Amino acid sequence: MIILVDDDSIQNHLNERILQIAGILSEIKIFEDAEAALSFIQNTEEVINLVLLDLNMPGMNGWDFLDQYEPTHPIFPVCILTSSISRNDFEKSEEYNSVSRFISKPLTVDMAKKLKEEFQIK
Repeated sequence: MIILVDDDSIQNHLNERILQIAGILSEIKIFEDAEAALSFIQNTEEVINLVLLDLNMPGMNGWDFLDQYEPTHPIFPVCILTSSISRNDFEKSEEYNSVSRFISKPLTVDMAKKLKEEFQIK
């Protein structure tokens, strides 16, 4: 399973389609609210192969999500998928053990294929 966390519904739809075009057959769950995504992750017994996380969201942002996520679920890899090109954001992402990648939007089919291979996603 792949979890997409982004408050932009159009971006989520595009990312879902890109993942499908890249040959990812795994279930893709979409959350426009980081709190709802965190609650789902904390309460599911399903295997999560990857979390694609936006940073800039209203309410709980990506950093808040990581602060609560990491102590309890560091085994699920997180790729930050953001429009931010800030060096500070990149450096901050390196402070989290669960963050495997920092990707600047837009997600491309080639990047999705690399993620599929790297994280052995079906």
